[in-house]
Amino acid sequence: GQILELGVLRSLLKTAGGYGFADYGSTASLSQVQLEGRCGSQLLKRETASFGIVEKSNKKASRRLRCVLQKDDLGVTLLILLAQIRFRVMFHVSSSSPKHIKLIGNLYDNCVVVMGLMLEFLTDLSDDSPKKQYHQQEEGENVVNDEVGPSTAIAKYASSLPTLGELHDTYGVDTAVSWMLARPSIRAAMLTMEETKEPCGEENDDDEKKKSSPKETTMPPYFQRFHPDCTDMQKSYTPMLPEKAWEAISPALFESFYSHSLGDLHCPEERYTTEIARLKREVDRLTQVQQGSGEAALAAMATMAAAAAAAGGSRHDVQQAVVFTKSQEQELERVKRNAEALTLDMSRQKQHCETVRTQFELRQNDFLSPLSKDNVALFTTQTFLTYCVYPRCLLSPEDAMYCAHFVILLHSIETPGFQTMQYLDGLVDVVVGALYCITEDEAGNIGVMLAEMWKLISKWRYDEKVFTKEVVGKPGSYLTKENDKDDKNESEVESEAVSYANFTKLYNRWHASIGEAAIGCLKSSEYMHTRAALIVLNRIVRVYPTRPILGDKISDVLGPLQGEDNPRPDLRAMAQAYGSQLTKARNDGVWTELDAKATEARKSKEKAVMEERRKKAEERLEEMKRETDEITNQIGESRSRNPRYQNMRAGDPRGGHYPERVSHRARPTPAATFTPPNGGATRDLAYSSSRVGGVGGRDQRDHPPPPREYHRRGGGDRDHSRGGEAPRRSGERGDHHSTHSDNRSHKWERDRGSSGAPTGSSGGGGGGTPQQQSDRDSSRSGNVGDHRGGQPSSSELGGRWERESSSKRSRSPHRDDGGNERGEITKRMRGDSVHAPPPPPPPP
Repeated sequence: GQILELGVLRSLLKTAGGYGFADYGSTASLSQVQLEGRCGSQLLKRETASFGIVEKSNKKASRRLRCVLQKDDLGVTLLILLAQIRFRVMFHVSSSSPKHIKLIGNLYDNCVVVMGLMLEFLTDLSDDSPKKQYHQQEEGENVVNDEVGPSTAIAKYASSLPTLGELHDTYGVDTAVSWMLARPSIRAAMLTMEETKEPCGEENDDDEKKKSSPKETTMPPYFQRFHPDCTDMQKSYTPMLPEKAWEAISPALFESFYSHSLGDLHCPEERYTTEIARLKREVDRLTQVQQGSGEAALAAMATMAAAAAAAGGSRHDVQQAVVFTKSQEQELERVKRNAEALTLDMSRQKQHCETVRTQFELRQNDFLSPLSKDNVALFTTQTFLTYCVYPRCLLSPEDAMYCAHFVILLHSIETPGFQTMQYLDGLVDVVVGALYCITEDEAGNIGVMLAEMWKLISKWRYDEKVFTKEVVGKPGSYLTKENDKDDKNESEVESEAVSYANFTKLYNRWHASIGEAAIGCLKSSEYMHTRAALIVLNRIVRVYPTRPILGDKISDVLGPLQGEDNPRPDLRAMAQAYGSQLTKARNDGVWTELDAKATEARKSKEKAVMEERRKKAEERLEEMKRETDEITNQIGESRSRNPRYQNMRAGDPRGGHYPERVSHRARPTPAATFTPPNGGATRDLAYSSSRVGGVGGRDQRDHPPPPREYHRRGGGDRDHSRGGEAPRRSGERGDHHSTHSDNRSHKWERDRGSSGAPTGSSGGGGGGTPQQQSDRDSSRSGNVGDHRGGQPSSSELGGRWERESSSKRSRSPHRDDGGNERGEITKRMRGDSVHAPPPPPPPP
């Protein structure tokens, strides 16, 4: 009796079975496109399930799973158990703590959805081969059976399933679910009979053979017991309804209602046409991409390249995005095949619907004519709603739409005795009472059926010509009343035709009844009442309400549910979503009775509200600006009072807004000193080596640094032999570290100049005194100066500086062996490469 693990079976059918398209989270989440797609073939359902995105499925895994479920009748056993356990979920009392009503409803809905999903999977014909079929044996070997026909899956299912009477009487399955499990076999039997063109139960001289089931040569034996004309099949109808009910409904109407499905009555031609056109456009696009010519192909390729680039793809990914790959070729073939298949499915289903309609027209006199007129007038609609429409419409969205289209078909073919007005009056009462005792999926299914019916009702209400054409003078236009006689305790039945004026009154009463029930549920403290009402109202928002008075009332009731003080966030989200759709429906003209004055007044009020909001937004913006200015002024005053900001440098190129940077690095203790041979200031060797990275390095404080053009791109922009500087190229990047060295050298020179020390010449490498020129010439010729105290001479340093400059000019700026910034930084840290300026002039 535990069904909490049904999610495992559901996931298995979706993934391994490839039936994710048939599954749905809840009926409330299905869009109109998905609902229309479920009216057509399985291929149309696949194309519309995810809005054109078709998930690939493994056919081998699907066949294997179906084979496992068909073995030892495992799938049929699970279906019967799921049908039996539905009511145990609601009425079983556990010894532990009671379950919440929301959990009970979700378990019940999950059980029904899994049952429908497995039924569709077991009766699927798409994986059957027309010539041979593989089936799994106990040894695990695949054996070919050439005698199996194209309907292997449905044949195996029909042979394993008990008869309709056994399902209801022996296994205790309720009427609607018994017909649900047997319907695939019944439809297969009827389609087989249509293909053979031989009526079931052909007349013979023998009376016993006249009522017997079809011949064995006409239909396989596993289909004979499910054909509607079978004697055993007809006998099983009687125990399904009370005896009193058979006085108001005939077996022909009962069997016709339960034995057909939505695809027999309704063909979604518009949805078929839309999907076929979409697939053809996709074929054209892929064909143009394959050929690589035309504006459309270039536009498609540009779109794909932009999408790949936006996704963060590399250059290779962008190039591959515009290449016609093998997957795109497979997609092109799939789209072509599906477009042709959908065209064929539409023509077949359209023809089949016309055939079924013709059969209904031929049998319409057998539905209610054999019954008493008084019973038909008083009890037929109520009995039909209680035992046929209501139980079936709760099972799935397809069944809900089927119930609506079945009633519309009975009205359009002018079925004698079927009073459509009486049925609609009873349907409104059923919907009002059901709002307080249904689950979430059941509420969605009732909303689907009510939306289909209310679409027809609104068309009759607001178009008198259509009402006159489709209602007036037909059997469905009558409404029955039961009047008491004065002299006796008897009653007489009075049926009168409904005129357009009376129908308007009926419409207003039905409209108000549904609205009052919905408002009562929205105000209720019970969770399920509110949620069911929101689901139903959300499904019919495009057709209901049509009267502005009721619409305004519903909007007012939604206010507390939409507020942040609502303790249930799921209800708050649903109320906000429905409120938005209700407003959109009003603006789109669904509120048909909204007059021009009321519309103008509403628009003026909304305009005033929007203007007030705009003014408040501008005031808030101005207030934010004032606060920003005040904060800025306060920050400026605090800086002006701070002594740190009062002693700023006046000549700072940044405008004097920042104090001079102070270095907190501790200077090393002075060690031995060194005096250049040609003059210059004495300096500490330890401090100099710490500044340049080694003992052999040259301190830039004694001599001015070379021009900045030399430091750019590794020092390759200057010709020292000719004297003079190469012009600085625009946009040329400089050496970051050399720039900092320049700044430090200039600062040191300023400090030395202010103290009276000789600063030397600031000229470049080609200028200077004759002594400087002779030193440079000697360094170029390879002469090495003396080394006093183990230190290099100025001539040696100048020669090294020149050799390094020439080597840097020959290096590429993109290499990492010393020709770029990283190499320069590394050499400075090692101390084996220092930019040494030319020696200073001799002292006077």
